[in-house]
Amino acid sequence: MESELEDCEADGFGVGGVQQQPSRGCRFWWWARMAVLAIFAAVLAAVVLIWVAPFFMDEVIIPVINWVRRTFCTPMLAVLLFASVAIFPTLLLPSSPAMWVAGMTFGYGFGFLLIFGGVVIGISLPYFVGSLFYHKIQSSCILAAVLPMVVQ
Repeated sequence: MESELEDCEADGFGVGGVQQQPSRGCRFWWWARMAVLAIFAAVLAAVVLIWVAPFFMDEVIIPVINWVRRTFCTPMLAVLLFASVAIFPTLLLPSSPAMWVAGMTFGYGFGFLLIFGGVVIGISLPYFVGSLFYHKIQSSCILAAVLPMVVQ
């Protein structure tokens, strides 16, 4: 088996650096390794979903949500939730816990309206920030496309 794997690693380039088709045995071992890797990834995902995720929810997320609801008054909580839903996606942070708190505190109707307004701002904010740097991005893309031609 070890010699077959070494043959697979040696396959690919023949005389003069011309690429050759890998043998059937090489393709089999490549697919066998991929299958083992996929099974390992599936088992690891199942372990995380069954044991780690519930522990993380019970010990970290729910206590933080309860602390936020106890600490802030209702109007301040509304402003905080609106701002977090609007700003967190721009900073690549998750805003789902804020959506949960809005639903639990204000109900589905008012919570939805609060979150919807924050999401509208949160979607627009990255666009406006990106439009400030549009010309700089375009000039660097043009420079990157032209520079290799100038160097040659």
